[in-house]
Formats: sequence, C-alpha cells, structure tokens
Amino acid sequence: MFKLVKNLRLCGSAINNFKSCGKIAITVNHQPIRCYENRFNSIPAHLLKIKAIPYSITKENLSQEAECDEHLQNVDDLFSMVHLKLKGHDIAVLKSYQTFIEMVSKNLDLTIKESKILEKPTFHRFTTLRSIHLHKKNLIQYEVRTHFMNIKLINMTGSTLSTFLEYIQRNLPNGIFMEASTTRIEQFNEAICQSLESCNINTVN
Repeated sequence: MFKLVKNLRLCGSAINNFKSCGKIAITVNHQPIRCYENRFNSIPAHLLKIKAIPYSITKENLSQEAECDEHLQNVDDLFSMVHLKLKGHDIAVLKSYQTFIEMVSKNLDLTIKESKILEKPTFHRFTTLRSIHLHKKNLIQYEVRTHFMNIKLINMTGSTLSTFLEYIQRNLPNGIFMEASTTRIEQFNEAICQSLESCNINTVN
C-alpha cells in the first residue's frame, strides 16, 4: 500500500515554510530522496531545486506511469510494403520456393499483392577454345541463365515481418538469392503537422 507523500522541489529559503509537513520528498542532483524535517539542515542549499511543485504519489499514479512507459516501449512499427526480390539459375527450384512463400503467407494471414516470375531471364555467355591451345576453329560456348521473381506483401507489423523473414530465410534453398526491401509508415513531425493545419485553414477561409 502506497502512502500519500508530498513531493516538493524546494530552495534553501523555502525549507522553513514546509517544516510542518511530516514527510516530504525532495530532488537532489536529479535524484529523488525522502527526508524528514530534522535532515533539512544537513542538505546544502545550492543542491536543492528552486521551483516548488506539489505532487501526490499514489498507487494509481505509479501504475498509470508504468503502463504509459510500457506502451511506449511496445509500440510496433507498421510497414505498408515488403518487396522480396529473388533470383536463381534453376527455374524449378524458384517456382517451388514461390509456392512455399505463398503457403507461409497464407498461414500467417498476410496479403500478397504480387507474386510472379519474370518471363525473360538474363543470359551470360562466354566463348572459349575447345582445347587448351590448339585447334583455333573448334570453339565452345557456355551460357548461364538467371531467372528473377518478385513478391510484394502489404500491411504488415514489425514483429510479424521479423518472424516471416526469419522463417523463409532459414528455409532458403541453395542457389537462390534473396533481397528484402521494406516501406515503413512514419508519423509526421510537428513542423509538417503545423504547416498542414495552416494550409487547411487557408483553404477554408
């Protein structure tokens, strides 16, 4: 059970005016301490705050402050778009991984805006001699094909995003490259809000 205690920030000259209080809390060097009136003389005056602010400490106030701090710490980020870029040399493996991502998104109740494999892959060709140093007319050509896939998900929280990315990246097949880019929703700062309000007022007038 918390007792009702007066929390006062006092200067040296104001101590005598509050000796009638049974128990008060004062701030010394930005640290709250509890003092009885017989300890006032032992505290230097320059360490005490100048401004006197009465405040009551109760169980309800402490619980409200704790809930507010916990709420601020647990605020989750919001993402409007998550773009996954994947590429690989084997289109069959890429299609299989695409099906896997769609199943995971369905189980997590995520919305897929786009999921497609690009039609035209990129070709990297290079030509060399068939032998080491002879038979110049006999050549051989090597070709490497890279297929691309784009997956876009919308409206996701930060905790869900971290869980989703960790799960699909742990099950990433060999030979598949993944790049994830996100679009996070941010609040307007005070300057932008004030400018928007002023613009709205001007348009109304």
